[in-house]
Amino acid sequence: MERGRFTATPTGDVMATTVWISERIPDDGVALLDTRARKEFDDGHIPGAEWWDWFTAVPPGEWNVARDLDELRAEWAALGAVPDHEVVVYCRSGMRAAHTYMVLKHAGYPRVRLYDGSWQEWSMSGSDGERA
Repeated sequence: MERGRFTATPTGDVMATTVWISERIPDDGVALLDTRARKEFDDGHIPGAEWWDWFTAVPPGEWNVARDLDELRAEWAALGAVPDHEVVVYCRSGMRAAHTYMVLKHAGYPRVRLYDGSWQEWSMSGSDGERA
């Protein structure tokens, strides 16, 4: 088997950056979901972000399925994350948020962005964070 070369090419419509987010805070058409644990959120978060723990996407004791999509959509809508908005997900380093990104896409949200740098990047960028 011959070795190949893979070159990742990020697309702008699925990524959010520190600058992209900073330019849109506050914006009624953009919802920020912090997918970290509650304590992490309470210790600091991006201004305007709402807390939604990524682990609540699956039923208790399960890993094979997602929770009912209508229930998830209702939870997100209560946080301001509706399908006609741009929804940005982040966590500490992008891993947990990547899971939420996929769940949102599966639930039919067409405009979801992943802030891959997440809280690690935001907190080191000199951007202001909110304390609960």
